[in-house]
Amino acid sequence: MTHFIFLLACLLSFPAFSQFFRVHPEKEIEPVELAVTYRKVMQMDSLNPNDLLDEKMMLWIGRNTSVFFSYYYHIKGENNKRMSRAEFMAWTNTRPSPRVGLVTRIHKNYPEGKITTIDNILFDLFLYHEKMPLFTWEIQSDTGTILGNPVQKATTRFRGRSWVAWFAPGMPISDGPYKFHGLPGLILKMYDVKNHFLFEALSIEMPSEPQMIVFIMRDYLRTTVENFFRTRHSSRIDASERIRHMVPDGHARSIMAESIYRRFNPIELRLE
Repeated sequence: MTHFIFLLACLLSFPAFSQFFRVHPEKEIEPVELAVTYRKVMQMDSLNPNDLLDEKMMLWIGRNTSVFFSYYYHIKGENNKRMSRAEFMAWTNTRPSPRVGLVTRIHKNYPEGKITTIDNILFDLFLYHEKMPLFTWEIQSDTGTILGNPVQKATTRFRGRSWVAWFAPGMPISDGPYKFHGLPGLILKMYDVKNHFLFEALSIEMPSEPQMIVFIMRDYLRTTVENFFRTRHSSRIDASERIRHMVPDGHARSIMAESIYRRFNPIELRLE
């Protein structure tokens, strides 16, 4: 773990890190009609089932679109708008882990018929579009109950992983966590068969006060999903090479370089 603290400290010294504390203009899309809170559990190291990241995620659903994002990152953004830089940094330092939250933000049906993904590679923010629908589902006969809602099982494959979904037919909203969509009901639970990723609904509610689905206006690096995959792969190699130059000790250098490769377990493994 100390190796990663050192690596993170080096990365955070980059000037580009400051871009994450800027306040950016927002384009209002439509009001939120339903808010779903999910727990996301991710196995960071595919070889270590105890190396987990537990994060709260939000799915805001409107009449025509939805957006999926990190609750922690959203709270940071809201506080960043109303606090001074010093107040914001002091508040950040008092927060329990995870302190940053995932930058990833996914808009469904915005623009119409597209999924828009915003994701980072190190400190660069990328944006790419994909056509909907992305998934081919097989609906099973298995049933159950989640948050008091009758649910039914469905399965699919997506970019290197096999997935199991539990959706609520009584809630005819063809949406769910991450990019998942296309079932005749809201997805309340989603996991891959290797148990590397889990999305589980914690609550479903109407907003207690008016909220808007917004698109954050930033200088994104606009790309394609194919180029995003290639850039992510290249950055992993570059990070390993950077370690070789930054760390003089051969043994420590080898451990850190190996750790970079092991602690790489993206939700989308490969294009299919």
